[in-house]
Amino acid sequence: MNARSGYSIFEVLVAFAVMSMTLAVLVPGQTDLLGRSKDATEQALAQDLALSRLETVRVLGVSASEEPYRDWRITTTIQPGPATEIVTVTVHSGAGRTLAQEARQIAVPGDG
Repeated sequence: MNARSGYSIFEVLVAFAVMSMTLAVLVPGQTDLLGRSKDATEQALAQDLALSRLETVRVLGVSASEEPYRDWRITTTIQPGPATEIVTVTVHSGAGRTLAQEARQIAVPGDG
């Protein structure tokens, strides 16, 4: 009798087929998760940018504007009122999708 150790070519092919089928099921799901992660990161950055612009308006008194940033468009609008203004900052993607929108009511300084 000849004692042989190791795997036959058939066992290796079966193991390879099982591994290939498993990866074929998992890879599309991973691709979807990576896409969602990218979208979430982009929205978080846009939200942070919108909040930063709101603080700029509050501290520096910047007026309504529209400006580019990366491939985004940042729009600042101001709705005047008798004692307060509502300042809205919106960040749009290059495709026009709204990534973030923040609004804040800011007191208008009196005439003294």
